[in-house]
Amino acid sequence: MAVVGITLAARGATPPLSFNAPRAFRTDYSPRSVAVGDFNHDGILDLAVASYAPNSSLVSVLLGNGDGTFHKPVDYPVGNGVEGVVTGDFNGDGNLDLAVASQFAGVSILLGSGDGAFQPAVFYAVQYAPLSLTLGDFNNDGKLDLAVANSASSSVSILLGNGDGTFQPHVDYAVGNTPVSVAAGDFNGDGNLDLVVANNVSNDLSILLGNGDGTFQPQPTYAVATGPAFVAVGDFSGDGTLDLAVAIPGSFPHNTGLVAVALGNGDGTFQPPVAYTVGENPVAIAVGDFNGDGRPDLAAVSLTDTVSILLSDGEGSFQTAERYAPGGPMVATADFNGDGKLDLVVGPGPEVVVLFGNGKGAFQGFEHYATGAQPISVSVGDFNADGNPDLVVANNAQDIVMVLLGNGDGTFHQHVVHTGAYSQISVAAGDFNADGFSDFALVNISPSDALSIYLSNGDGTFRRGPSYALPSSPGAVIVADFNRDGKADLAVSTASNGIQIFLGNGDGTFQAPVSYGTGGSMAVGDFNGDGNADIAVVGGNLEILLGNGDGTLQPPVFYSLKLPGTAVAAGDLNQDGILDLAIARPASLL
Repeated sequence: MAVVGITLAARGATPPLSFNAPRAFRTDYSPRSVAVGDFNHDGILDLAVASYAPNSSLVSVLLGNGDGTFHKPVDYPVGNGVEGVVTGDFNGDGNLDLAVASQFAGVSILLGSGDGAFQPAVFYAVQYAPLSLTLGDFNNDGKLDLAVANSASSSVSILLGNGDGTFQPHVDYAVGNTPVSVAAGDFNGDGNLDLVVANNVSNDLSILLGNGDGTFQPQPTYAVATGPAFVAVGDFSGDGTLDLAVAIPGSFPHNTGLVAVALGNGDGTFQPPVAYTVGENPVAIAVGDFNGDGRPDLAAVSLTDTVSILLSDGEGSFQTAERYAPGGPMVATADFNGDGKLDLVVGPGPEVVVLFGNGKGAFQGFEHYATGAQPISVSVGDFNADGNPDLVVANNAQDIVMVLLGNGDGTFHQHVVHTGAYSQISVAAGDFNADGFSDFALVNISPSDALSIYLSNGDGTFRRGPSYALPSSPGAVIVADFNRDGKADLAVSTASNGIQIFLGNGDGTFQAPVSYGTGGSMAVGDFNGDGNADIAVVGGNLEILLGNGDGTLQPPVFYSLKLPGTAVAAGDLNQDGILDLAIARPASLL
């Protein structure tokens, strides 16, 4: 998990965070599964997110505020290689507990205290590499039990609950090759819970009919398309019998993802599946009535970061999928903001994102815009002087810069600027010739290390301005008025020759650069309150270069960092009127 260190210039209270829909909330390294429940009895839904990291897996509990936002997560260690989480009352105390499947440690049980906190995990062995689990009362004794799909042993483990939060030793049932998902339901109408298991390598579904005493009888398998990744249960045809929805990742070279729906016959058997196209590599499905017509719909999330919504006709068929972003490896549905409409929580990682439903089958989501093969830097300006913020995006693998002109409603239309410069590193917008239109400065390292100026024509197109040679290994470029003459200046970081200050002439050209300090990630701001632009640089240490107001900088003042920084940003983080710094460090350095 990447860490951001906050350096406050003076003590003060940090303001509460606010989010626009959709809203993102930090968890651990890589969210894999989410469970929804009221963990502290306040009538508001909370989240438990299982996050995968090979040596430090956690369950993060995010208590809900009732408006679709959540408190800062509280983390609980569980077994390494965590994959799935479910919630239920395992000890009959009226509080929700958690069960977590971990590839390298079996099943972890965390008993809830009823106030949003959980006791330390207790571990139960199962067969090797469990990936998915589901709960239900499999022996009809009124106590919750667990079924766990073990991917590396082609089996399902049944752990019968004792009703006090403990479980009996596992009993195993053979299924297909590499089971990756398990779900429960009464498929033959006998009042006993049955199981369905998606087997990723044998390309089939295993049905295990329950005997009502915690044991199961195997049934014939059902072939599905290549590599089923997830199975969900619901009555999609409205006939009172349970049906199945299976996520099918696409296979090379087309990679078209599918959701296969197999309607149940009511006797434990199923009809041949019907497939619906969704986003590439779907890995999880949530069932819910997203448009308020009383029929269960489907939400399939893909590793390509999309959510596909399939609205049901109530007779077992679904409409063409509508897609939203972001997606990720997990999805769950509930009404998180109390408006009576189902929302979605997804996990693109390392965060969870809430997509708010409008009750008509649509969700508030992100718009996608092409940016080129490898977008690396973005800057904001008004390139056509219409008062709407526009974007310019540098591309590290093509000789184009993408300009996104704002429509004023949060959407953009695109212009492509051909630069002739590959391996672009950084872009910054500013009005360099005082014509009222934002221009941009581009740092690139191919075909040469250079700072290139592009002047706006006022309609979203640009003409090539001057270029300036840079020392080797250039980095970021920032815009500021370092000599207080009302003209935009530039600062470029270089690894070989420090910070290069280019004073602007006000006509789109710049004076020869002067070098200061050492290179690194930069932020600009008035850090000492004298009205002059200063520069903060992070690398092995933090450097502050105070501006003299005439375009020159004072020698750097060094501040020791416990760990090297990779990025820095300036802002008034505690609302005391004094600029503070936020410094990012990579997870590998923690």
